[in-house]
Amino acid sequence: MDYFGAQAYLTSQFLGGLARLFGRRVARWFALPLFLGFTYHVLYLTVILPRFDYGYNMIVMITMGLLNCMCWLMWCWKNRRDNPHASIGAITIVAVLLTSLLEVLEFEPLWHAIDSHALWHISTIPMSYSFFEFVRRDSLHHHRCLKAQGRDAPTGAAEGQEPSKTS
Repeated sequence: MDYFGAQAYLTSQFLGGLARLFGRRVARWFALPLFLGFTYHVLYLTVILPRFDYGYNMIVMITMGLLNCMCWLMWCWKNRRDNPHASIGAITIVAVLLTSLLEVLEFEPLWHAIDSHALWHISTIPMSYSFFEFVRRDSLHHHRCLKAQGRDAPTGAAEGQEPSKTS
């Protein structure tokens, strides 16, 4: 279940990246193939194969992860001048790429207790907060841009205002 949750996260984040990079119309063309690819991946590993193929799963995960990172890095580069928060996204994505080596390149446990996989999981904690901050700032910026253009922007409790640090 851990692997499939991670794959679902990567797939949905990739689709969101495509929507931000190319627009929702283009992203819609990818939604069904990505959903079907994810569904096939899960069925292949749980029903079709007699046992879980870790190597195949890693190839699929790494491929989707790289596509996802490339998509978001392209968005960050394209929007670096208009969106100051793009640097937060770019730094976080580069950190994800670098720390992903802990998942792929294994080493002997430190002090017979902490292995590369454990370090990978620990490293994802600050990166999750950093990426969330990027998404939060991008959402607020996007909302303000839509309002400035006179287009209907979704409203929430914050009404497009910067929420307080306690919320």
